[in-house]
Amino acid sequence: SSPQTSTWEPFQARKVCACCEAEFNWAFVLQSEPQRMLARHHCFACGRGVCDGCARTRLAHPELGFCQPVRTCDACYFKCFDQVPGVSAGSAMN
Repeated sequence: SSPQTSTWEPFQARKVCACCEAEFNWAFVLQSEPQRMLARHHCFACGRGVCDGCARTRLAHPELGFCQPVRTCDACYFKCFDQVPGVSAGSAMN
């Protein structure tokens, strides 16, 4: 069977980051909708809307069909390492 990817939530459905709960427009002086959209990303693993700071990590998710590293939120990044015995996220970042 083919990999099952997460359904991406609409950006309009979330006013704050799914990881850190910061408002998406916190870093922008201009409060226009295009500026707010620049601060949002989707995590390829869970499909939730997250801020740029929480979506800087790239990981491959072959179980989802992403063999090359793709944008992964901090929550999913750390969850991956919680599932691997003997590996911590801190040691993987070095």
